[in-house]
Amino acid sequence: MSAHASPNLITDDIVILIDASNPKCMTSGIATGKELVGKYTLQGLGESVLTIGQYQPSDGGNPSTAAVDFANDQAKYAFIDDDGQFDFRGEISWMCVACKENSSNRQSIWAAIEDPSPWDGAGLISYSHDSNGKLAWWSGSNNGSWWDTSITIPVNKWVWTAGTWSGTTQKVWAKWDGVSMQTDSRTGHSFNNPTDQSNGFCLGDNGTSGDDGGGSASQIIDGAIALVVIWKKALSEEEVLQNYNAFKDRFGL
Repeated sequence: MSAHASPNLITDDIVILIDASNPKCMTSGIATGKELVGKYTLQGLGESVLTIGQYQPSDGGNPSTAAVDFANDQAKYAFIDDDGQFDFRGEISWMCVACKENSSNRQSIWAAIEDPSPWDGAGLISYSHDSNGKLAWWSGSNNGSWWDTSITIPVNKWVWTAGTWSGTTQKVWAKWDGVSMQTDSRTGHSFNNPTDQSNGFCLGDNGTSGDDGGGSASQIIDGAIALVVIWKKALSEEEVLQNYNAFKDRFGL
């Protein structure tokens, strides 16, 4: 798949690329249809004040970076109604850039939680899990449940994060202005995304209330999201850091 992105971004095996400042990924303004890489359309961005525009973290980062702003409305989220076509097998990688304004509840970045009862699927990635302030990764009821990493995410800063899962090993990275690269890992759980997914993908929402646009909003991030990329393979550490270097200057990391 080709991708409209930074020339230094690893583009092989990208499944989703959401870049709020890239017109090839999203159109300008608040139209509800946003063009993404491939066939997907991000819906719901025209509702209320959930729009694409400039967002300025109050404690660090570049103010001119475009982002999807959730801070003024905690009842809206954007979604891709994919009806179970996000089929990952054995490996996944992801990367995000977002800013949270507090650590209350869950500061959700993206979710593709599929089969309910039990909740299994490819995510939730959150910048706080039930007010603990940690980078957290929901891995499925049968695959390790919540992983609250050792990384505490600061408020009011652009924070770049990335994760990989291959075999039984999960790894995460995080970086923001003023600190060195933060890392954590855990082993013991295999990645297995179900084939009969009942929901799609949502941006900024917890996912468990229905990420096909039909459910109520649940624990939406209080802040903004500027970038989400998901690959259907496990990137090497060298590739993860290459992706970081492709965006660090843009966000003042």
